[in-house]
Amino acid sequence: MKNIVLSGFGVFGTYPVNPTKIVAQQLHGRTVSGFKIYSRVFSAAIPRGNLGRNLLGMARDLNASGVISLGMDSGKIGICVESAAVNRFFNEKYLPSYLNGTAITNRYPQEQRFGLDLKPWQIPLFQCYCHHSGIPIMDISMDAGGFCCNHLMYQVRLTQLTYGLYSQIPFIFIHIPCSPEAILDPHAFAKLGKVMIPIEQVMNAVELLLACAVL
Repeated sequence: MKNIVLSGFGVFGTYPVNPTKIVAQQLHGRTVSGFKIYSRVFSAAIPRGNLGRNLLGMARDLNASGVISLGMDSGKIGICVESAAVNRFFNEKYLPSYLNGTAITNRYPQEQRFGLDLKPWQIPLFQCYCHHSGIPIMDISMDAGGFCCNHLMYQVRLTQLTYGLYSQIPFIFIHIPCSPEAILDPHAFAKLGKVMIPIEQVMNAVELLLACAVL
């Protein structure tokens, strides 16, 4: 049996829960589409250490076939695969002022963009499976935001490019909309044109992603 590492984030802002944490916890130890899932939940804050190396190191220790990371974004209207990360912090709502607009690492210029290798995940097939299953899904995004999600993605890709032993571990980052559990007033949230997605659909999307992937 193959292994897979799945990560999520804890709560941030005024959200009572983060659905990515719930998904990670519920799938931990389960076998999905032939993969045993090992989950990790990170704090939704900018850490001092390199979470990318931490995550890839966990995958290497487990001889995992890949890493799936999930983040929540209230602006998303469906499952959203991210394709690139940028060397910059840029989120006035959740970042302290001294970080906002600064580079994640001084090794590269601000705005340095690292693309992710999504080929092993067969995204067109995954999107098709989601459509047929009634799971809302968006086109691939090139903007992962400027908070902890972009930060994790950038660190993962930087680690892969820096250390050859991690370079062949497939990695994907997916943003999901809020779930009803994350919204204090779902009716008011929906009136703003925002989208909510049940936890069960997110877990089903993870299952479909692993069914499509060539890992």
